[in-house]
Amino acid sequence: MLGSIGMPELILIFVVALLVFGPKKLPEIGKSLGKGLAEPGIRERYAQAALEPVGGSADNLARLLRNDYDKYSRLIRELNIKLE
Repeated sequence: MLGSIGMPELILIFVVALLVFGPKKLPEIGKSLGKGLAEPGIRERYAQAALEPVGGSADNLARLLRNDYDKYSRLIRELNIKLE
């Protein structure tokens, strides 16, 4: 499922998911991503790139993504970035 997705793509997916679904859906999204990262093929691919996917609670993921959401939404407003 996530075989061809790298870290930059995952970060983009996190940000888009947060913007689209909002913080209330983060625990459900986190569980789904955790299952994907637990797949042996994914773990092997990350190991080849000297990366180690780590798990955590849904609350930790929600807190991380809320912080990113706050940071990037503030940046988007300050730079007056608009979708075309």
